[in-house]
Amino acid sequence: MPATRSQRRREKRAAAKGQVERSAVPSARNQVFSRLRRRVRYVLLGTSLVGLLLLRFFHEPVAGWLVHYGFAARMALVLALLSPALLTWMIGLGELKDAPN
Repeated sequence: MPATRSQRRREKRAAAKGQVERSAVPSARNQVFSRLRRRVRYVLLGTSLVGLLLLRFFHEPVAGWLVHYGFAARMALVLALLSPALLTWMIGLGELKDAPN
């Protein structure tokens, strides 16, 4: 005999509650990964703010270098602003590798 609609809804709710309960306890690896994402986000925000402040206060010399050296200067500026985040990401990947599964 097929299940009634209310029985099917109850079964779906019970299955959904079981899935929520299982995913509510994150593994150590997921905790390390979420901490890494948060840390990289803060580092990117900080370096962006520092870069904007530096460009605000030293606009003339930086603009002169960008005009004089062109694309290489632009790439150097971007890499200088991204390097702390890349370093943080690499350190975090090492932590992620060392985390228990």
